[in-house]
Amino acid sequence: MEDNKRNNQNPYNNPLLQALLDVKRLLWDEGLDLDNIDDIIAEFQDKSNNDLRERANQIWQHHKFPEKSIKFMMSLIYDKCPERFSLPLEEQAILGLLERIQCQSTGGVIVKKGDFVNALNLTLTQRKKLQASLDHLTQLGFLTCIYRPPKGSKKPGIYTVNRGISWIGSSNDNAPALHIKDFTRTYNQTTETVILPDGKKMKCGTLSPYLPEQTPEQKNGVTADQNSNPEEPISEDS
Repeated sequence: MEDNKRNNQNPYNNPLLQALLDVKRLLWDEGLDLDNIDDIIAEFQDKSNNDLRERANQIWQHHKFPEKSIKFMMSLIYDKCPERFSLPLEEQAILGLLERIQCQSTGGVIVKKGDFVNALNLTLTQRKKLQASLDHLTQLGFLTCIYRPPKGSKKPGIYTVNRGISWIGSSNDNAPALHIKDFTRTYNQTTETVILPDGKKMKCGTLSPYLPEQTPEQKNGVTADQNSNPEEPISEDS
């Protein structure tokens, strides 16, 4: 642990220091022996050095959105946003697609209705209700509308996904800030261990009645016996 601290050249995660360290490493990799800041600036300003600038951009973007540690904190995780599952099924599907195609840096989405209709395989009735569904998701706080095309226009709508319930990239602490009237939470996300027909144990996610004052055991909901839920036994041929 101490060795890691000593080897960390940016222990306080200062963005300017990190940029300088990145430039130093990039110049070394490119075989450029420059140590004067004005010479380094001139090198990046040189019109012919587009590849150098592009590599520097890639390094910086990698810090902002590291591929190996990217976090998907989606509202599909039940306990993060149980309100989602109070939506009509077609609105859940629309929201799910918006979440998956949102820009990771802004949460922005361009809604091209024809493409959405095809991608979601919407019925004729659902197609006619697509704009109403987007309006409803906006009213409830799942989306923010940046541009809503007028009726009859073929221009796409522009929305942002609520960053408190869904984002792509490093995690944030935004509150959901939803506006669902009279929403009452009824279930809690738990795990249970079941015994399969071959005798092996498998941990599974499930739902249990939501109890605001649950004990640690109730919150974990873990059992080693599938008979703890006798209403839904595992069939031998499943």
